[in-house]
Amino acid sequence: MTHEEMQSIAMDYLRKEHPELVKFLTPEELKGEARGMAMLARMEMDTLKAGSPRMTDDEAWSEAREMFLVRPEWAYEKMADARAEAREERRRRLEANPEPARLPEETAESPEL
Repeated sequence: MTHEEMQSIAMDYLRKEHPELVKFLTPEELKGEARGMAMLARMEMDTLKAGSPRMTDDEAWSEAREMFLVRPEWAYEKMADARAEAREERRRRLEANPEPARLPEETAESPEL
């Protein structure tokens, strides 16, 4: 199984089983999450096969996907909480140090009327 196939499976899994997570991830973040899941699954497959030389790719995939593609609910809840905290922190920083919005007409190069 190729990395791209595993990544595609991970993205499909996320979209199907965790639509609430997919809602707040940008497409790049979703792809990054799926890429990370696929990389961890591949590394686990390689480790399993090194420890059990008779293990097939399919057997290694079955075990690895349970560990890295099918994540428990609490993992997604923690991701959502972390994202909400980051948004709140950004909001607090903007409130503490608001930057005045300047229109292009307000620049020093613009002639006064």
